[in-house]
Amino acid sequence: MVEHKARDPFAVYGGNWFHFKNMWAIVNEDTDSVFTHPFDVNEFETYEDWRADKPEQWLQNFTVRFTGAEGKPLPIFGDPNEVFTRTNCYYVTHHARVFYCEGKHYVGIRISGLDDWYDARYFTSKAITEEIDNFFKIVLTDPPKTIPERGTVEYKQLYKETGGTCIVQDIAGEYNPNFDYLNYIQVTRTPEQYPKWLTDLLNKPSTAKPRKK
Repeated sequence: MVEHKARDPFAVYGGNWFHFKNMWAIVNEDTDSVFTHPFDVNEFETYEDWRADKPEQWLQNFTVRFTGAEGKPLPIFGDPNEVFTRTNCYYVTHHARVFYCEGKHYVGIRISGLDDWYDARYFTSKAITEEIDNFFKIVLTDPPKTIPERGTVEYKQLYKETGGTCIVQDIAGEYNPNFDYLNYIQVTRTPEQYPKWLTDLLNKPSTAKPRKK
């Protein structure tokens, strides 16, 4: 007797974007919380267009943008102004959680490479249509000699300065293996802005021995 296994519709139809139901977008693929949305391509050009007038959803694997925040954060949340810029995208590593503070409920989200929860009111998973200037600003004003450890003040400064690109935007949020910390400090600062340890390193006499003729 031949055993017939049920076909996995996600595998059969690619699974990268569309559901086996005609024009249903797959959301949260490769996680334990895969779900689908009807997505009519005759009505919407992109999934982001479909999401534009829907309530925000904060789910693992979503990409979000920081919309800005004023004042001090609630004591249950980290300060988003310490680590985020409005010009970069960030990866949500956990499903949102609801926190209770000072008589009210708030939604918190976790972002790749960071250990705090952040107030979801200052983020959006929808496409931002406004133009935002992307200018470089030195945040890590006193770079340590070795790449900062996660959770330190210097780490958060480097995270913000690079727009989170110094890490791999995934669940682990570890440093990007292609990120060359020493080279980054050198090319993003003028010689006058170099930390002393870098100036000393660059001015160190060469120990190479000349070749004999």
